[in-house]
Amino acid sequence: MKNTSQNPDRKGIVTAIWAVALVGVLLTAATPVLLGAGMAQSVALGAALAVGNLWTLSRLVQTFLSGSGARLPWLVVSVFKFFGLFVLVAVLVKAGYAKVLPLMLGFAALPLGIVAAQLRASDPVESKG
Repeated sequence: MKNTSQNPDRKGIVTAIWAVALVGVLLTAATPVLLGAGMAQSVALGAALAVGNLWTLSRLVQTFLSGSGARLPWLVVSVFKFFGLFVLVAVLVKAGYAKVLPLMLGFAALPLGIVAAQLRASDPVESKG
């Protein structure tokens, strides 16, 4: 019987973060054609939020799993992270730095980048036992 084990280093999450950033750059570059010239800033802000969100989540999970640092219940951590993201989006929209739909298009870099990183991922390491 074969067991697969995950690579213990952070290469996978780093690849995913870079893929999200690259997709965000591509979406921002395509914005003038898709939505008009004035929307690129909103898409870029959404992509930056996507990268920051993935990075923050990876740090939270790494800290939780390593045992170093405070172990807050996952529900509390997820509520604070969601609330922080919600407040940041509200501030960006209310202050006029971003428009909602282009901001969400930029944030779509998160799932698209993760999928792109998984398509590029290598086969899992096999071990006997």
